[in-house]
Amino acid sequence: MLTAIREVEPNDHLLAAMPIEAGAVTGQLSSASDQDWFRLRTTAADVLVNLEVPAAPGGGSWQLKLMDAGGNVLSSWQTLTEGVLRASARLAWADTYYLSVTAAGDGATQEAYVFSLTGESLGDPGIRNPLANFHDVEVESNDTPDQANPLAAAAAMRGQLLSDDVDWFRFEVAEPGDDIAFLELCPQGGPCVSDEGSSWVALVFDGAKLTPEMLGQPGVCMDGDNAIQTLHLYAQADSGVFGEALIASIDPSFGGNNQLELGFHQPGTYYLAILTRLERTDDGKVKCTQLFSDDMYQFNFALRGLAPLTEDNAMIATLQGEELSVPVIQVGERLYSARLQRRIDQDGQMRFELIEAVPLKSALERLDYEPLTGRRTWTTLEGDIAHIPLVEFNGRYYAADLQISQEGGKTVLRVLRANRLD
Repeated sequence: MLTAIREVEPNDHLLAAMPIEAGAVTGQLSSASDQDWFRLRTTAADVLVNLEVPAAPGGGSWQLKLMDAGGNVLSSWQTLTEGVLRASARLAWADTYYLSVTAAGDGATQEAYVFSLTGESLGDPGIRNPLANFHDVEVESNDTPDQANPLAAAAAMRGQLLSDDVDWFRFEVAEPGDDIAFLELCPQGGPCVSDEGSSWVALVFDGAKLTPEMLGQPGVCMDGDNAIQTLHLYAQADSGVFGEALIASIDPSFGGNNQLELGFHQPGTYYLAILTRLERTDDGKVKCTQLFSDDMYQFNFALRGLAPLTEDNAMIATLQGEELSVPVIQVGERLYSARLQRRIDQDGQMRFELIEAVPLKSALERLDYEPLTGRRTWTTLEGDIAHIPLVEFNGRYYAADLQISQEGGKTVLRVLRANRLD
């Protein structure tokens, strides 16, 4: 074996993985449930990588898993009780890959392990994620509000649910006033949208109103014609257990909208729970059957104050007089700024006529430096629906959806929804 580098904690999750190149690594599991993750990168396609892992002196064994960039297991090996495990895997693409080390079954060992990794075209895996165990990956155990992971004011989070697991997060509104939170669950291009749609649900709670008694009160789900009591959070929410403590949700059972904008007047602690949903009957009742997925979920979160427009928050759309100014609208990978003229139809409906659209830098270029709080105020176009997450009008703040159509050679946007946020 080569001279080994030492594994450095925290590295107990995919996004906290320690970057490694070809060579030898030594580490130690702190408990039978500990996991050590490592990140490697190939610079060419069809690369053969080789692993060698000596047996533990005490007779225990480890489980090693090689995964692709999405966390899908490509190969899995259990070390021998004596001798050296020698294994190989062929990696089809030039991409990022992950290697995890866990204790294997009843033979779990907390002894130091050593493995060597060799192969051609193994490149620099990049720097270690400086916030890996804080604001961009959920850290178990976070199965109750008391164990909730703190959320930064702007975060792109990933996590993974195990069976009927619930992942809890918390965020703080520190000052009385008008704060707004943006939440996007399973964003476009994210890892958690399957062929059947998302299995994940997001519930937002007011910490001042959420009580342990509520969490211990069962909801109801249907097993055939029988109503069964259950503490599954989804059934509890559907049964009305939480009352005013539950202030918002994202649930794919009721359509494809995966975004929320929430206004907060009161300071305090608020909670976000990510869970898998239960199936529903044809008449909408909750069944006791869980739509479980062990894939990774992802959500984007941003919390900001509704301050007057400044250079820092100039991405907010504004309606002044009869003109709607949209600083940034994203259409695919392209960005535009737009000006629209407000019209009121004879039936009283509000619509806007496009006056001007000016190309900006591409979204991919802007993402290199635009802060997440800025990106969350971008207007986005999906199909014929323009979603404006934040528009200021006469000192008030709204979120709106507009439907685009062509009328008489002009581009017209009809207001489908406008919710006041403050």
